[in-house]
Amino acid sequence: MSELIRILLVEDDEVDRLAVRRLVKRQALNWALQEATNCAEAEALLREAGPFDLLLLDHQLPDGTGRELQGRVATNGATPCVFLTGSTSIEIAVEAMRAGALDFVVKDESARYVKLLPTVVQGALDKHRAARELESYRRDLETLVDKRTAELRSALDFNTAALDALADTFFVFEAASQRALHWNASFREVCGHDRAEIAQLPALEGYYRGEALARAQEMKEQALSRGRSTAELELTTKAGETVAFEYSVSKVRGPQGEYPCLAMIGRDVTERRALNARLAQADRLASVGLLAAGVPAFAQDFDLVIQNGRVMDPETRYDAVANVGIKDGTIAVITED
Repeated sequence: MSELIRILLVEDDEVDRLAVRRLVKRQALNWALQEATNCAEAEALLREAGPFDLLLLDHQLPDGTGRELQGRVATNGATPCVFLTGSTSIEIAVEAMRAGALDFVVKDESARYVKLLPTVVQGALDKHRAARELESYRRDLETLVDKRTAELRSALDFNTAALDALADTFFVFEAASQRALHWNASFREVCGHDRAEIAQLPALEGYYRGEALARAQEMKEQALSRGRSTAELELTTKAGETVAFEYSVSKVRGPQGEYPCLAMIGRDVTERRALNARLAQADRLASVGLLAAGVPAFAQDFDLVIQNGRVMDPETRYDAVANVGIKDGTIAVITED
């Protein structure tokens, strides 16, 4: 047996109420019908006996209008309405439909309109059910979108925090326009520019000068053609200082699908360069036997070393006992005679 449909009929005409009762009995409709003859009775039943599945609502009532009651019902709950209206008040029914009524039936003097009620009621209930399902789906979708957005925001925050924790610089730009797309805190600290300036500066010309810019362009073209490239470049900061970096560059898609973009990871090699230079100088000194001969470690800082008549030039590897002629404070001649 199907579940009873709870319907509240608000109608002041006894003949119309009787016709609806007979319809329910004659067709054995699964309606649990309750009746009210005016607005006050209807509102009392809605408070005390509700909720109802449907409201069959006459327009002209002793203590108000169906439209007024519909407005109060819409404010206090979501009971769907079907309007019962006379042939001279079609405009009222149209207004009621615009205000949320699901359908209307035009009454006639012989009450033949009641034969339409089963179809109209079922259609209204189907509309109401579909609307509720759609609203439920919308809420579920909003919840899912909010959850996914929160997850993506959390992931983005995590990725940003992870990149900002790097000592290496991280910088992504659109290859064609050189528009900066993303950078980490290390890059911002090294270059000395604020966020607005980084967003405006071209990715290569904004940070590299002269030969470094030429090598940066080569690095970019190699990355675009091969997918990856590496290079050592001197970045010029906002203050005009240069910092040596070793870069690894990869071709990637940007956050909005821009392609191709380039991601540059840079490591400061200033100290490494200085250490390599000192090691190379030490190697040259060792090759001419300076270190073995007991030359002080600071000898590498000089172009020429003279010790007890021994003349040593790390650059040319000259190493012999020789005479040194000095004129005006400058070595003029070295002879072995």
